[in-house]
Amino acid sequence: MKNNTKKLKSLLLILLCVVLIIPSLSMNVSAATQKQKAMSAYKKWLSQSYVRVVPKGTVIFDDWSYTSSKYSSTKASQVQFTVAYINNDSVPELVVYTKQGHIQLFSVLTYKNGKVQRVYASKGDSVFKGYFKKTGCFFVRSFTDGTPYYDRYCKMSGVKSSEQVRKFAYGYSNEADYFKGQQEISKSTYNSIVKKLRGGKTITRVTFYKNTKANRNNRLK
Repeated sequence: MKNNTKKLKSLLLILLCVVLIIPSLSMNVSAATQKQKAMSAYKKWLSQSYVRVVPKGTVIFDDWSYTSSKYSSTKASQVQFTVAYINNDSVPELVVYTKQGHIQLFSVLTYKNGKVQRVYASKGDSVFKGYFKKTGCFFVRSFTDGTPYYDRYCKMSGVKSSEQVRKFAYGYSNEADYFKGQQEISKSTYNSIVKKLRGGKTITRVTFYKNTKANRNNRLK
């Protein structure tokens, strides 16, 4: 009788373990599948002859020549890319970058609802400097070496992003103005918002890779 009771307890324990493990395995398989789908979609997007690093019709201003033009597309071979785990899920974002003369363009893309969707696009005035892993926050800086320049902390939510706060600095002096949207705020308020956006994380820098088949296969998997 005792042996039968022990066997029954052992069997129940095994069944309990199976019940607890299966949902976890299912979730991991689902997450892996979503990531694989995203990577395949990113490969396909980058494998086109021409891609739109920023939306068609975006007005790009060249502050060297003081001229503006409307963006159309970029030859895919002139694009660089990297992946970044910006928001808090298992699917990484794709960041694409190109330089045309003095103009630098980039976009943050994500995979949502079965397609590649744009989260954020520059207008030729800034570069993607890094992100704070799985906080939804990424950091953008104007690329000019002159004065003034901007620092921007952007928050990703779903397939949208917003510029949360920005610092408008006057070159190498200690002067700066701080904004939340269009509203000017104090330095202490700015620092408080930035601290919250960062979520205690240090910035993750990225390396951009040439858009070649070998790099797509090695980096998007």
